[in-house]
This record gives sequence, structure tokens and C-alpha cells, in this order.
Amino acid sequence: MAANIDTPPSDPFVTLANRALESVSGEPRPLTGYVQTSDGRWFAKDGIPIIIFGPSVPAVAHAADEHVSIDQLVEATRFLTLLAMRRLGISDQ
Repeated sequence: MAANIDTPPSDPFVTLANRALESVSGEPRPLTGYVQTSDGRWFAKDGIPIIIFGPSVPAVAHAADEHVSIDQLVEATRFLTLLAMRRLGISDQ
């Protein structure tokens, strides 16, 4: 049975992630819903905020021609690193 992962946009972790992504990309990015299965459902049922993030575009995810550009990979790596640093209270200056 699938669980609904519905972390509200106002959740502090989502806000932190949005700010980190904007810092990396240089512009605000809209939040979008995404229908898929992930291990996040196990954490969400315990009240842990979940975001699903990755490089590329959903249209090619898990497809025969799935691909990620180097620029997308670098941006995703920078975002995840910055998000972790900020969540842990490590200065990124």
C-alpha cells in the first residue's frame, strides 16, 4: 500500500531546501508535486519531512533513455551539499 508523502511547503525543512536551491541556482524554483514511489514513505509516516529531489527531468526518469547532464549533476551535488551544511549548522561562507 502506497503512503502519501505530503510535506507542506511551509515546513521549515522545505523552506531550508528552497533557500539552498535558490542559493545554488541563482533563482527561485517552483515546488512541484511528483507521483512516484520512494523510501521516503517509511519516514513520512513517522512525521519526518520528506522532499524528493534529483537532477534531470521526471519525463526521462527510469526510462530507456534516462540521462543527466554534467551541469545538472554538478548543480544537484552543490544543492545537496549546501542543504546538508545548513541543516547541520555549518557555515557556508
